Amino acid sequence: MIKHQQTTKLRTYEGSDKFHKKMGWPRIDMVKYDGRSTTIVKHPSGKVDYFTSGGKRFELMDDQVFGFDDTPVGVYFAEMMGKNIEGKLGDRVHSGIQTTMFTNTGKGIPNMHKPTWRIFDYVTIADYDVGICELPFINRWSYLKDKLPTAYLAYDMESENISHSNMFHSKVVDDGWEGTVSIDCSQVWRATKSRPHTQVKRKDLMTADLLVVEEVEGEGKYVGMIGSLRCVDGTGYEVCLVGSGLTDEQRGQWGLFIDEIVEVRYEQIMDRRLIQPTFKFLREDKTEAETVK
Repeated sequence: MIKHQQTTKLRTYEGSDKFHKKMGWPRIDMVKYDGRSTTIVKHPSGKVDYFTSGGKRFELMDDQVFGFDDTPVGVYFAEMMGKNIEGKLGDRVHSGIQTTMFTNTGKGIPNMHKPTWRIFDYVTIADYDVGICELPFINRWSYLKDKLPTAYLAYDMESENISHSNMFHSKVVDDGWEGTVSIDCSQVWRATKSRPHTQVKRKDLMTADLLVVEEVEGEGKYVGMIGSLRCVDGTGYEVCLVGSGLTDEQRGQWGLFIDEIVEVRYEQIMDRRLIQPTFKFLREDKTEAETVK
């Protein structure tokens, strides 16, 4: 079986020509949750497998933590948050249990966690195996809304035009969410790690995927721990020294970030330096840094 996630990051902004060219109507606008992208496969036997965006499999003690006994067989694409975590902006730090989960699975250690799920797409196992589903997104989404409790699904609104989409996006951001994902109702599903042109992610804050070249020791209460990460872009140019956003647990894990790609959120760029950078998370699905311009 293919191990993939259907989307990766693409920056598209409302004010650009690129954005408007991508927008066909009607669309389904959804909340962009600040969690971990997860592929959930429910087999005919009832067994459920979970995969990270990088294709690493993990298991849960109770397969039905995902749903119920009558949850349809198939492949679900979802954001996974920690127990009772909403997935609002900044909540991703509470979703780091995914790394622990696939590590435990490899060691045969039971995972006792009970995550919060927000599902945003579905295909059959047969379509997943061949890598394409011709059924339009609106039909796939309607099927999910008919078969699963609303509490498991991404919060959504059908938009008939850009004004509707803008209104939904503004409300979502004002309520504390990261942003929105806007999907063309006619979109087909394909097994690719590139975001399709029919799907647009809208975020008010910008992010960059950067390579960590040094872990710098902290000061004060962080003496002996990681104080910040020295990051370079795709050209090898140092664009920031970021410490904000790191948890105490992460600060104590020397070597965790060296030569790894991390996502950093920032407010603006000045002289190729990121202003107000904040560490978000390791990009386990990335091997190359972006170029900051």
